[in-house]
Order: sequence, then structure tokens, then C-alpha cells
Amino acid sequence: MENPFSKLGKKLNDRRKGADDSGDDFLKEGDIYALLGEDEEDEAEDLLEASLQKKLESPEEVADPDEGREKAKPEREEPDQAEGLDEADDPEADPLAGLTGAERIAEAIRISRDGGGRTGTKTRPGNKQRSRRQIRLPQIHLHRPTMSQVMKAAAVVFVVAMFLVVKNAVDHRSYSSYKITDQDPKENNVSDYEYVDGYILRYSSDGASLLKADHETVWNESFAMAKPKVSVCDDQMLVYDQMGTSVYIYNEKGKVGSFATPLPILKAVISKKDTIAMLLKDGAAIDFAYYRADGSQIAAGQSHMEDLGYPTDLALSPNGQNLLISYLRTVDGKAGSVLNFYNFGKAGQAQKNNLVASDRLDGVFVPEVYCLDNHRMVAVRDDGFSIYEGTDSITESKHVKFEKEIISAFHDDSHLAFIFDKGGDARYQLQLYTRSGNLISTADVTTPYSKARVCDDQILLYNQADVTIYSMKGFCRFRGTIKEGNIGDILKTGRNRYLVVTDEKMETIRLR
Repeated sequence: MENPFSKLGKKLNDRRKGADDSGDDFLKEGDIYALLGEDEEDEAEDLLEASLQKKLESPEEVADPDEGREKAKPEREEPDQAEGLDEADDPEADPLAGLTGAERIAEAIRISRDGGGRTGTKTRPGNKQRSRRQIRLPQIHLHRPTMSQVMKAAAVVFVVAMFLVVKNAVDHRSYSSYKITDQDPKENNVSDYEYVDGYILRYSSDGASLLKADHETVWNESFAMAKPKVSVCDDQMLVYDQMGTSVYIYNEKGKVGSFATPLPILKAVISKKDTIAMLLKDGAAIDFAYYRADGSQIAAGQSHMEDLGYPTDLALSPNGQNLLISYLRTVDGKAGSVLNFYNFGKAGQAQKNNLVASDRLDGVFVPEVYCLDNHRMVAVRDDGFSIYEGTDSITESKHVKFEKEIISAFHDDSHLAFIFDKGGDARYQLQLYTRSGNLISTADVTTPYSKARVCDDQILLYNQADVTIYSMKGFCRFRGTIKEGNIGDILKTGRNRYLVVTDEKMETIRLR
């Protein structure tokens, strides 16, 4: 079977010749897919990306036209000696002896300007002209690139250019339909799903299981919970019973640990190090607790409304060292928020209660906080968002203020997304930001939605029937209706492939 990548190259060459003759623009938007069959698209893109990576890491050897020819040996260069100079003269005769190349140039310029010898060296009377004539500057050799090197560079440039062409076509191609490539009857109508580092976590009140993209079960665990909730950090998964006491920790190999808390859990988050931070309800007070996967406690604390305020959210860094808790607080009858930054590494050991920084925001409500990495945290405010950076010294590195009310806020490890009410034909406006707080793109949203998520560099908006998918550049890649039942959840599992969970079945679809 002919390699799709070779086939692509041949068709592109033919198309290029045709474009040159007709004057048409070469490779208009989406044209690259007209050159390949439907089943070849993904394979060609995979081959292109793999070829690019290979070229960049180790460019393919190209035959050198000059290889095999006997190369003429350069004539031996004789030392350039000034007339009348004796090589046996003492070292003081060479004012640049013992200097490096750069030092020799600098000293030569000085000598030429001043007409004297080397700094700190006495020049014998009558030898000034002799010293200047004996200066030897370092030679600079310019080598002409060989044909092999030129061809290698051209090959890399070609592959990079081809990759950018395909990537641009992929980013700007829209789809209007889909086909089902795999489906299974839904085992539990109340299951929820979460994307976990290439896998799919399915969980319900009866247990949890990890699935591959083709729906194959990796592991399956049973438990009993009233209201299961999930926290994920890379391949670490935490399933806990909200307002209950059960805690289960998993990775891709299965269960890592489990334990029960002494108080009902309001919220819990996990780190890559299998440490868990929790907010526990203790009557009128809220306790903070920090555990290991085996249930041993690392730290604990308690807050009261009259002291810190009421905790609204907490976030834990991937390395488990930085913790951010948002408190709702009322001072002199005015509501506001307080952000407390804790560190459980070396930076916080010398601080009381491991508190390394605090930020008081009067008149501002902070309902959500999260960590993007080990030293970058985000506070979603009712008037925008703030990004804080640091470990032992925490500073607000970015504050973006919104004029409109936030309808939805969601994120992944690299992007922050917000949706606002716009009115008119475009009901909403979507804005996407980098992890540094810089605006990437905006897009008008015309379809109603009830759920939104950033999944594998795409934005998914959907309700029970309709799905809209945007690229990170704000380009609408798909807008359509799922006909196989009411949508419960959607996850991206591959290029143009999505897991769709309905009230009737679980299916994998491919956009077309």
C-alpha cells in the first residue's frame, strides 16, 4: 500500500504545477484534504508530524555529490616571518605572546594606536618597529557549506513548511457531520466521566473504572458513595464522597490508597505526589486538613467566620507544596475576599502556620481558585481574574478586569476560558487566555450550552442535544446535533475523535 505521506507529496507537487500554470493560489484553506481520501487524513497527519520530529532531531543523511572524490590536500602554509627577524629572539620581541585570540586583537589595536609595546612590558629602544611588525592576529576561516549540508537544511525546511501547511489546514477546517466508529451500551445511567492523561475515568456512586480510548477497561473498583466527586492531577485520581467521609486514590495501575476522614468533606484536591488537601465541615467552623494517600495527616487547621471568614475554594500545586485558600469575609458590613497562600516546603517552614502571603480584596468575591503549575495560581474574581506567582514570595503578576458579568469560567493546565453574555444573534462571547493572562482569541457563541470544558487543546460547549467545538484560535470546527440520545458528557480522545456519553449508550464519533 502506498504511503499516504508519499502520496500527499506527489499530489502536492502535481497541484503546485497546476497552480503555477493557472495562477491559482496554492493550497487554499482546506484544500489539502481534497488531495487525500477520508481514511487517509489522520494517517497522513501522523506521518507528517513524525517526519517533522525525526528531521528536527536527526536530519536524514543526504548523499554528498563530492563524496568519493579525492580531495586535494591544501598546500602547507609556511610561517609568515618578517624580513630580517630572527625567530630565536627573546620573548619580549613578541608583545602578544601568551594572550588569547580576543586579547591579541585588543592589544594589537592598542599597540597600533599608541605605537608602543604590550601593557606592562618594556620595549627596548630601537625595537618599536620590530615589535609592531611581529604582531600576528588570529586568522578567521570561512568555510563554504557542502552540498550535503545544503540538502539537509533544505529537507528540514521543506518538512517544517509542509507541517505548517497541514497544521493551518487542520486548524481551519470545519466539519458538519460525524460517523460512529465504536459504541457500547451504557452500563450506568448516572455515571460521570473525566479525561485523565489519555484515559477516561468513569465513576458513579457504585465505583470507578479506568477506560482506554477504545472503551477497553484498564481497571475497575467498587465502593459506595452518596455524592462522588473527582480531582485529577496528571495521572493521579482522587474520588471522594462530598459531605461524606470516604476517600479513594488511584493512578493508571489501580488503587493507591483509601481512608476515611473524621468529618464530612466539602472539597478535596490531589497533587502528583499523592497528597490531598481538604476542607472539612465541623459545625459552624471549617477545618483544613492535609493528608497522604495512606491517611496519615500532614497538617491541619480551623477557621471561624469571625477570624478568617468562610472558605469558598482551595487549590493545591502539582508538587503538593503550595496551597491557596480563598475566604469570604465581611469587615465593617462590607463583603470581600482574603486569599491565603501556604507553603509546605522549605519556604513555609519558618512561617507561622506555613502562611507565606495573604491578599485582601475588599468588595471582591473569589468563588474559584486553582493552580496551573508549581508556582502559578489563579483566582477567578467576580470582576475578572488574577494570576499569582512565586513560592516563598507571592506576587500578583497579572490582573485582568472584565466589564461584563462572567457566565462560565473553566480551564486546563495551560489555558483560561471565560464566557460572557453578549446579546443579539451571538448569545455569548468566548475569550481564551494563556497561563500568563494574555488574550489568545475571542469567538461568538450562537448555540445554547449547559456544560463547557477545555479538552486537549479544544473548547467543547454542549447541552443535551447540541455540540459546538472551537479551536484555540477561536475557529468553530464543528456545530451539530447528536442524534443517539441526550448528551451527558463529551471528551476528546484523539484527532477529530470524541467520546460521547448519552442516556442510552457510550459511543466514539469521528468528525467528517
